[in-house]
Amino acid sequence: MERYGNEKTSLLINDNEDGFYQEKEYTVNQCMEALGFGWFQIKLTFLVGFSWMSDAIAITLLAVLGPALQCFWDLSSEKTALISTCVFVGMFFGCWFWGWLCDTHGRKKAILASMVCIAFFGICSALSPSYVYLLAALVFQGFGVGGVGQSMTIYSEFLTANTRAAGLVFINLFYVLGNVLSAVMALFTINKYGWRIFILCSIVPVFIFIFVGWWLPESPRYLVAAGKQEEAEHILDRVAKDNNRKKPQGRLKIIECRLRKPRGRVSDLLNPENRRTTIILWLLWYTSVFSYYGIILCTTILLNHKGDSCGSGRIDLNNVPAAFRPNMTHHVVVHKNCHAMSLNDYLGYLLTALGEIPGLILTYLLAEKLGRKPCMALLFILSVVTISFLHMCMKKVALVTIIFLLRAFMTGLVQSVYLYTPEVYATNIRAVGLGTASAMARLGAIITPFVSQVLLETSPHMAIFLYTGLMFFCIGGSFMLPKETKGMQLQDDDDD
Repeated sequence: MERYGNEKTSLLINDNEDGFYQEKEYTVNQCMEALGFGWFQIKLTFLVGFSWMSDAIAITLLAVLGPALQCFWDLSSEKTALISTCVFVGMFFGCWFWGWLCDTHGRKKAILASMVCIAFFGICSALSPSYVYLLAALVFQGFGVGGVGQSMTIYSEFLTANTRAAGLVFINLFYVLGNVLSAVMALFTINKYGWRIFILCSIVPVFIFIFVGWWLPESPRYLVAAGKQEEAEHILDRVAKDNNRKKPQGRLKIIECRLRKPRGRVSDLLNPENRRTTIILWLLWYTSVFSYYGIILCTTILLNHKGDSCGSGRIDLNNVPAAFRPNMTHHVVVHKNCHAMSLNDYLGYLLTALGEIPGLILTYLLAEKLGRKPCMALLFILSVVTISFLHMCMKKVALVTIIFLLRAFMTGLVQSVYLYTPEVYATNIRAVGLGTASAMARLGAIITPFVSQVLLETSPHMAIFLYTGLMFFCIGGSFMLPKETKGMQLQDDDDD
């Protein structure tokens, strides 16, 4: 016996022999699968894409800004590396904070606040009157960048199980676009207008995101976990309207207060159920980002070497464009620690950045065909083999080819762990799980400038060995992860 409501799609069913009726319920997972991938997700893709571009631009900015500032303030290699390290220190603390904030107060508020932080301190960086002031501004700008990764959390929570891999990999095309855009901006601004204008241009995508960020929806998965059923249903109605699809009949399943899991607790990541996954993921994140950023930062140094990859990159300030130098007389200033990039160096960097596009395609194919765990293991193997070629001296054409391949494989590594992490954690700890893993990655990023920009100059073989050794260790770690998440629905509090 059945009785239908008049207004909504609620449905009452005869639940048992005693004649008691209960309204049919559906979970967020069931609703998202029914609504599919449509116009709503397309709009969300482009909005989240702007936040992802800002992350890419921040990293490329460090790679091309370092040589310019080295000439501008006559910085040593150690002080140049400290510029990158300050950004990554800010990211390290930001990842923990924004992850906790996303799980406790909502994804939307945290992401918008982090972008405002990036914009404000980006302007402060561009106006920095001294090296020390710049370092302080970059720490706080990095703190904001630490929250950008949470856009992947909210994006993954609006995707169905069979579109999640394609969606998360596709959105990283915006990351590649950010890399390319940043290199192009550097090419046309640094030499002619100086590094300050370059920084200001780099935060334009951030302002675009903030301007249109009012549309960003809150995650219905978070709202259900927080006990805000009506708000969650309102968001799901928006998805249904944009996708021109109908929600399942009935109403969204209500979670009793006593059954709701605590949100945003780091301790839950290390309980018996999640401990093994968390520790291995921290290692994989640390190594993949340590290696990825290391290759990006050392690219400008290797391409700047004269003759081949083993040559010297030191040049005289008399050959440096005026915009690189402080306001002093040209003929009396010669900086011994100058690694200014030429037009060919910018073009070489731009070409290697394009290697991330085949890397994204490769990641999608491997993740969907082999699964998440074999995908990560294979990409670590390919990265170890490719980076080993840097032990040899090679001409610039060969060097660009090797770095192109490295960018492809290491981009795949970063994206595969980004894909796996939101899938393996439940909604109540998904953001903090991603945040803490990303924080461990930033710890690797804090250290990597001193390997890729300092140790590489004095002992290149040792620097390369550090990267290969860590990645080789992670091959086994990938297979030791307890869960394969391919085809899995995201785990919510309302799941039976």
